[in-house]
Amino acid sequence: MAITISPKGYGGDVNKSVNYGSSIPLFSVIAVIVFVTTIILWLTLFAINFSLKNQKTDLEERRTELQLEKSNLKQEESRLLDAQRRVFQIKELLDKHPNGRLIFDALNSRTRGDVNFTAAEADLQGSTLELTGQAKDFQALAAQILAFERDDQNRFRSVAVKNIRRDITLGEVGAVSFSISLGFDSAILVNK
Repeated sequence: MAITISPKGYGGDVNKSVNYGSSIPLFSVIAVIVFVTTIILWLTLFAINFSLKNQKTDLEERRTELQLEKSNLKQEESRLLDAQRRVFQIKELLDKHPNGRLIFDALNSRTRGDVNFTAAEADLQGSTLELTGQAKDFQALAAQILAFERDDQNRFRSVAVKNIRRDITLGEVGAVSFSISLGFDSAILVNK
């Protein structure tokens, strides 16, 4: 292909023609296309590599965070399991440990309204309870003794009454004072 240059406004016969080369070698065009394609491919691969490195760094940071959380959770789990083990040990100890209050709950459930106990002394190891009290009269005391002896849950094993006396003041017949010794089943001291 030839390029012809003619001056504008010059209407003469002069026909000047400048030849800048009739064709560009095919090898040069292919070389430029390959070079541009290589540069574009290299830039694309560089961008992909950069993106993958950033993703890898982000994933490693996230992995480190998760491992830290996991180790914190394991420590917390270990602490909670240890606390749970100690709670079970305390519960077992409390379940097996004698609870003196329970003997007084049993005593309260079997005490009649016309009998009042004024003093109590408990021997938890010997399973005995020494009580001092007053009853309205001898019938109330007898009914109280029967209430202890006929305990349907068999909590009281033995009943012994001593020091029975009727209080008389100024010729008036008063209450009956007594001491009572109760043998009880030590099983009632165990929490249920």
